[in-house]
Amino acid sequence: MRNLLLILILFISVSSKASQEITKEALYGTWLIVQVGDLKTADLNIGKDIWKFKNDKFVVTSNGKEIGSPEPFVVKNGTIEYGKAPYTVNINIIEFSVNKMIVDVGGITQVLRKIAGLEIK
Repeated sequence: MRNLLLILILFISVSSKASQEITKEALYGTWLIVQVGDLKTADLNIGKDIWKFKNDKFVVTSNGKEIGSPEPFVVKNGTIEYGKAPYTVNINIIEFSVNKMIVDVGGITQVLRKIAGLEIK
């Protein structure tokens, strides 16, 4: 019984250190959408869709053009919320690490890879 308890404590300790805490600062940077559902975006030949987070603002670019203007965002309970009421958007974060994020956007799973640090142009 004691061995089982020690293994459980070790597992919880390692798991908590391996997972990246989801904060605004952890999101800061440029993220490329690499997969939508089961489809790799490179195979679709649709160009690059990018999410950028900086200075408490979030903006999406598609093929180099901003979609709308940068919006304030917050992170709470594993969700990215942005926009202004009544037009707010909630993005559920399924998995998160320093360079990969899997999200659910309106029932569609997307995989993003971090491609740059803090800069937004």
